[in-house]
Amino acid sequence: MLKEQRLDVILKEVNSKGAASLKELAKLTQASISSIREDVAELDKQKLLKRVHGGAYSLNNNSSANDVEYESRSNIELDAKIKLATKANEFVQDNLLIFIDSGTTTHQLAKLINNKNVTIVTNSINVATELKSHSNVTTILIGGLLKSNTFNVVGSLALDNLKNFNFDIGFIGANGYSNNLGFTTPEINESLFKKEAILKCKKSYILLDKTKINSEFKYTFATNNKNITLITNYKKKDLNLENIIEV
Repeated sequence: MLKEQRLDVILKEVNSKGAASLKELAKLTQASISSIREDVAELDKQKLLKRVHGGAYSLNNNSSANDVEYESRSNIELDAKIKLATKANEFVQDNLLIFIDSGTTTHQLAKLINNKNVTIVTNSINVATELKSHSNVTTILIGGLLKSNTFNVVGSLALDNLKNFNFDIGFIGANGYSNNLGFTTPEINESLFKKEAILKCKKSYILLDKTKINSEFKYTFATNNKNITLITNYKKKDLNLENIIEV
């Protein structure tokens, strides 16, 4: 495949799925990882997509492109996600009732929780599946409308389920944060669910890697709040938030 053809295929794939890893793009174009890395860098320079460690994100701020397939997101910025999850895990203590939101970073947190006597409520199929191997953890899976591309549950039934709990702490995912709009997501049902989850938590931690800072989407679910702490690898001096943990 010629380079011009590769660039076109890469851009279409990233815009179609919302994100893609270098591995996925290499397989799709039958090119080497190094060639794909150069192609992605070129498209990033042209401001046609956003290059991140391990892959690329679409710059199309619409619901279909940014409600990104789980597999495409899972390996992007993986090292950063593990660092954020490791810091978040420090706040998991015995005998707590904890909410864990859907997302690739919160999934990494679920992998780290072991030997803790806690009850965890989640709307994520992936998080619940991960937790089943931890014998000390009691896992409750929220019921509702299943989103097949992200393996999480939302909708009115999920909201009704959520209202039954009063959480000690919660760990929340987000698609983006900006000083202008706060924490945002491209899908209304996601926004409503996250907003309710935060209301039901005494303390919430939002896990967000630096690639999502200064990204804005249609629906805000949280702004600056004394009960919310952002855990990020972005420089906290540039963010208008009261509580930030920089890792």
